[in-house]
Amino acid sequence: MVSFGQYRRGVNVAGAEFGENNLPGTLGTHYTFNSENTFRYFAEKRLGVMRLPLKWERLQHTPGSPLDSAYLAGVKNNVAWAKAHGAEVILDIQNFGRYSFGTGASLQTYIIDNRASDGAVKISTADLADLWVRLSNEFKFERAVFAYDLMNEPHDMGQASWKAIS
Repeated sequence: MVSFGQYRRGVNVAGAEFGENNLPGTLGTHYTFNSENTFRYFAEKRLGVMRLPLKWERLQHTPGSPLDSAYLAGVKNNVAWAKAHGAEVILDIQNFGRYSFGTGASLQTYIIDNRASDGAVKISTADLADLWVRLSNEFKFERAVFAYDLMNEPHDMGQASWKAIS
């Protein structure tokens, strides 16, 4: 990696988490991945850490299932481009302690480890752990992945404890 001095500076490279009302959504319509030019530009500005916000529902269409190969390919391309320009990436799940099922008007969002109106827990700590086991296995030997952000801004967690979940 290129040395950017004593302090690490970076930037969010947003797009892959956009369109949260359209899940999983369509690439190029509801969300996007940035091009190599984006990574080159920020690396040239000495911003060597790039935070890549991601949507859990796009990585895993169903909790506990394999990762979506097309979305994962977009993530891997972004990591490769960051690496090619001497930068590193923080993979960030941008879900606020939640997971949404369905599409469009029928989209239902549930808080991790909270009971739904039918009494069932629709999304759990085990589901989040499964996501991270799968995702970290994809990148465990990738030196350009600087860090993992387990969940961006979990809030209003109801009966659940983010401290316990994380």
